[in-house]
Amino acid sequence: TEMMYVMDEPSAGLHARDIGMLCRSLQNIRDAGNSVLVVEHDADVIDAADYVIEVGPGPGKKGGNIVFEGTVKELYSAETATGQCMRERIHPERLNATRRKVSKERFFSLESCSLHNLKAVSVNIPKGVFVCVTGVAGSGKSSLIMGEFLSKYDDCVVLDQSAVSGNRRSNPATYTGAFSHIRQLFGSVNGCEAGLFSFNSSGACKECGGIGAISVEMAMLDCVTLPCNECKGKRYSHEVLQYKYRGLNIHEVLSLTITDSMEFFSDFAPVVKRLSVLAQVGLGYLQ
Repeated sequence: TEMMYVMDEPSAGLHARDIGMLCRSLQNIRDAGNSVLVVEHDADVIDAADYVIEVGPGPGKKGGNIVFEGTVKELYSAETATGQCMRERIHPERLNATRRKVSKERFFSLESCSLHNLKAVSVNIPKGVFVCVTGVAGSGKSSLIMGEFLSKYDDCVVLDQSAVSGNRRSNPATYTGAFSHIRQLFGSVNGCEAGLFSFNSSGACKECGGIGAISVEMAMLDCVTLPCNECKGKRYSHEVLQYKYRGLNIHEVLSLTITDSMEFFSDFAPVVKRLSVLAQVGLGYLQ
C-alpha cells in the first residue's frame, strides 16, 4: 500500500473487453491504498480515471503545455483535443457520417481457414467499404487477416506492426526516401557530388563516422554515449557544412521539423510529396 504505480499506455493492443478488465485492475490497485499514474489516450481508460491531466494543445513544438486539469465530467466540457473527442464518442455517427452500403455481390472470399487457432472458418469480406475485424486478444484476428487473407490476396498494401527498419544513421528523411532528393539538390546547387551529403560518405565527420556521437566503454558498466567533440553532433565535416541551400546547410535542413521542411522545400515536389505522408498522419512535429 501507499505505493505509486506508473504505467505507459497499458491498453496498447487490447480488446475493449480486456480494457474493461484493465480498468478494474487499476481501480483495485488504487482501492488497496495506492496511487496510479497512467499515460494513456484510450477513451475507456480516461473514462475510468478519477482525475485527468491533458498535455497539448498539439504535438511537437505545438505541445508542452498543460491544457486541462480536472475530473472526467469536467473534461467532457473542455475545449481541448481530448475533450472534443470524448464528446464525439457519445455520438458515434459523427465518426462515419457517410457510412457505405455493403454489396453482397462484391467480396473477398476465405474458405476453410485453419491457421493457428482458426477452426476451419469461412468468411466473405465486402469490397469497397471500411471493414473492421475485431475480437478479444488471441481470438485469431491476425491469423485470419495477416495470415490466411494475405496468403490468398498478396497484392495488398500492408501496414503491420513491424518496427521501422534502419540503423543509427537513419531519420525520417531516409525512411521516406526524401533524403536522396535533398542530397541531389544540395549537390546540384553547390556544384559537387550528391554523395558528399551522405552520412556514410567522405563528407561525414571522420571522428564519429557520421553518427554524431561517440560510445565510450565503461568497463563493467553500460556504455556511455557522448556528443562527438569534432562535429558537435552535426555528423558532417566542417567543409561539407559550408555548402548551403537557401541559407541553410545540410545539418540545419535535417534539424527542421517535417512541417517546416515542407514549407522550406515548397517548390521542390519530390521532397514535399514524401514528407506530406507523415504530416497527414500527425507526425509533422518530427525532425
